[in-house]
Amino acid sequence: MIELKPGRYHERVKIPQDRPRVTLLRSNAATTSIEFSVGAKDVGCTFVSSVVEVYGTEFPAKNISLENTFTAPWVSTSGPGGWDNWNDNAANEKTAWYAELGSTDPVGESAGRVPWVHRLMQSQATAFYPQVFLRGANFWDPSKICF
Repeated sequence: MIELKPGRYHERVKIPQDRPRVTLLRSNAATTSIEFSVGAKDVGCTFVSSVVEVYGTEFPAKNISLENTFTAPWVSTSGPGGWDNWNDNAANEKTAWYAELGSTDPVGESAGRVPWVHRLMQSQATAFYPQVFLRGANFWDPSKICF
């Protein structure tokens, strides 16, 4: 178990496959965050542009904010529409579902967003909370992970 002291950590965390059961823990997410700034175009794909990359099994994290601080630069790479359909492949737009909640990027209120963007209200965002979105048919609740 790794208990983080309150603060803002500016780094990328990688937990390798040979390190199972690593836990990141803090008592208050408002006072502890891990931040990293990297865009998918800088590293080649979205898969490796995460703040925390976990390959080990049984990884819980509790009360820690994870933030990719790449928000302002992404506008220059994807444009004010907030979306880049990768190599101008319009078919990608038919399989994507793009939504924002309280966007704080420089064009967050721009009328230039793609026409199919969903601007979520807080009440709509609850459908994407981990305990709802990840529960599946067995009603698994990730918030009930024991530490």
